[in-house]
Amino acid sequence: MPVLPLTLQTWLTQFNLTVAQSLAMGVVPTPVLARLGLQTITQQFSQPVPAVQTELQTTLHHTHVPCRIFHPVPSQPLPVILFFHGGGHMCGNSEIYTPICRHIATTCQHIVVSVDYRLAPEFPYPHGLNDCLASLVHLRDTLREHQLRFTPSVTVMGDSAGGALAATLVQQHRLLDKVAQLGMPVDQLVLIYPSLDYTLSSPSIFQLQQGYLLESSKIHWYFDHYFQQDEDRAKASPLFQPIAPTHPATLIITAEFDPLRDEGRRYYDKLRIHDVAGEHIHMDTMIHAYLNLEALVPDACATTYQAIAQFLTKSRPRPVSQPLMSHTSS
Repeated sequence: MPVLPLTLQTWLTQFNLTVAQSLAMGVVPTPVLARLGLQTITQQFSQPVPAVQTELQTTLHHTHVPCRIFHPVPSQPLPVILFFHGGGHMCGNSEIYTPICRHIATTCQHIVVSVDYRLAPEFPYPHGLNDCLASLVHLRDTLREHQLRFTPSVTVMGDSAGGALAATLVQQHRLLDKVAQLGMPVDQLVLIYPSLDYTLSSPSIFQLQQGYLLESSKIHWYFDHYFQQDEDRAKASPLFQPIAPTHPATLIITAEFDPLRDEGRRYYDKLRIHDVAGEHIHMDTMIHAYLNLEALVPDACATTYQAIAQFLTKSRPRPVSQPLMSHTSS
């Protein structure tokens, strides 16, 4: 039977004790506290990561959506990852996720564009999703605007709630057709312990509802802040949406001690039924958001980054056109 690594279990025990003490003192969860919590944990357990050679903080072309761009080898045209961070649609930003994006950019040898989509409760569904949709439409022009060298291949990637946004985006087949016509086809999808079912109907939601960092009660709380107009949560869930005929090759990474575990498994099974190429990697001693806890589980994080790099290399279609240079393309 899988067990947590000792370093992770020791930290979780102390974390759970601190949470229990806070509740006993009457501390009420708020979006501000949730954001501070994710920021603090990530900063505390991030390992030193050398800066990528080119890092830009900017906005997406023709929008007010902030983003950060990481280009590990600016002298070379590289394929692009459009990255959506996790945080329950309430927390996280590109600054907090900079160490993770640096790892992805350097290990995968891709340009990473990390999007600061709008967050609930100030901006409930579908504001953040609309920002993510716009980011794909304006991705090419954003890279051109900054004269970055890139090849016409896009991977959409997200962790946790960012995985929900990424999966929803690639199921918009008309949008994918549009960006393909612009010369930026979406060839791959990578989902890292994704949130895919807003109805929270999978068995792991109940089996792992408490004690493993992400708790079922907190997920309900996140979603109640995200959906504020009595929206149909099943209809908004990637798990229950039709699979687009253009759905790209997909890598899904799940963790054994994650209440969202079964959503990823169910999504992978659904893709297989529809003959979508893909892989499922299961980390059988990990919890949700372990990439944010790198100092506690460095080997698991390194394994994950390498697995993503390998998937991107072997599943990418052969190029059908010449690499694009932003300052020379029309």
